[in-house]
Amino acid sequence: MGNSIFKIVGSVFLLISLFSCSKERIETSKNSYQSMNDYLDSKKQEEQTFIITEEGECPITGKEGTKICGSKTVLTPSVDWPYTVKLVELLNPKEMIYYQHSNVNSNGFLTNDGEIRVLAEKDGTSLTINSNSTWQVEFPNSSPLTEMKVFQGSSSSDQVTWNTTSSGNYTTSSYGYLGYFNAFGWVSVAKQANTPSATITISLTSETDELENVITYIYLTDYKSLTQAQNQSATGIPSGVQFTVIMMATDSNGDFYTYTSNQTLSVDTSIDVTLSKVSEADMTAMLDKL
Repeated sequence: MGNSIFKIVGSVFLLISLFSCSKERIETSKNSYQSMNDYLDSKKQEEQTFIITEEGECPITGKEGTKICGSKTVLTPSVDWPYTVKLVELLNPKEMIYYQHSNVNSNGFLTNDGEIRVLAEKDGTSLTINSNSTWQVEFPNSSPLTEMKVFQGSSSSDQVTWNTTSSGNYTTSSYGYLGYFNAFGWVSVAKQANTPSATITISLTSETDELENVITYIYLTDYKSLTQAQNQSATGIPSGVQFTVIMMATDSNGDFYTYTSNQTLSVDTSIDVTLSKVSEADMTAMLDKL
């Protein structure tokens, strides 16, 4: 009797051990990925530096065509020439994704047709624009949208919190958008997207891939608006609106993997995904199509 009990107990422990090992093999069989932060940092738009003299104050023209025009007379503290202006241009969704930006504020999604960061300094001291004064910006765009506004954002590291109210409207021209900003930092050409009030939550899961280090964005195709999923969940997605899921990852060998899918959903949904190996050129082309 005693030997039988020991045999039964031993069998139970053996089964538990085999189950645990089997479970561990299943859980670790998924494809794993590394953080993409270093890669995305390497692809970011460079910060352009301009030394401003009396002869070259306006316009400051970025490499992608953004034009900045301002006077040192409205700067604080008061400075003499030369002083320095620094510019970053993010004029399309691909460039915004490399910066891991989203086009949302606390009121919802923003239709975004470009954003820049403008900073000014003198001998290492940051400059500000005087109260009730502005600098001018022109965004290049061959097909500008109507009713676009000057939204300004505050940043912590590279994450931007966009204001809920704009600091003015853009006018359109054959060049693109013309507007005025009253503070240095992030400035976008945008408007609050008129999306349906009903919203849903999208969750991304996978039976084949570990998603912890996968970068995921939701792009509202008809509204030109990006939002980054957090912990593979995107909340506040307008119900019944077409969107594209964009997922990117890299493994320890430096290979790239992506998943994309066009969706139109009206209820909270969990989407099971499988990432596919692609070339870097293929991944770049995917982002260029947004």
